[in-house]
Amino acid sequence: MCGVIGAIIKKPHAEDFLMLHRVFLESKIRGLHATGIAYVKNNEIVIDKRPVPADEFPFNFPSYVMKMEIFILSGIVDIVPVI
Repeated sequence: MCGVIGAIIKKPHAEDFLMLHRVFLESKIRGLHATGIAYVKNNEIVIDKRPVPADEFPFNFPSYVMKMEIFILSGIVDIVPVI
């Protein structure tokens, strides 16, 4: 079983990313072997995926994310290792 997380945030703030981090941590039970996020930057999809549980995933969003008008995120916690 896996957990899928999605968010669309207009004019993101630091508090929004803290909330997203908490959602990932609460979803950890749905998949302990891999965590990943994808978001849109300059009309391109940025992907960060790692073979670690959510509590070991580095949720360090770059500073340019805070300057976006709309932040669109898709994330997953999974039981299948990411290679």
